[in-house]
Amino acid sequence: MRMVPYAEKAKEKGPSTGDASALKAWLEGTKEAVLRVPITVIAGGMPGERWELKIGALDIAMSDSALGVSFEDRVRQASQGTRPVVVWVEGRWREGKLHIIHFSRRANDGEPVDFVEREK
Repeated sequence: MRMVPYAEKAKEKGPSTGDASALKAWLEGTKEAVLRVPITVIAGGMPGERWELKIGALDIAMSDSALGVSFEDRVRQASQGTRPVVVWVEGRWREGKLHIIHFSRRANDGEPVDFVEREK
């Protein structure tokens, strides 16, 4: 099978991440759309440590089963051990959980991370 580079598609902005109830309603209404979201990793990835993840004000659960390299390994590499850290990922919202399909990168210092996006 031939490998092809990842190409981002056009996206539309969703709600601000500051309003947890509006954000959750938007996520639940996205059906199978691919989303681009900033996840704040507060804790997790260390032996015995429970993941604590947020999209803005909303606590979330995630699945990384579609990634070739685990979310834990990607966060460890991107954060270099610092917490909290904000990372950009793409995925689908299903059954109250973010199913990550692509780990993009760590958010740059000063970069806006107060919005979510959905592929058009």
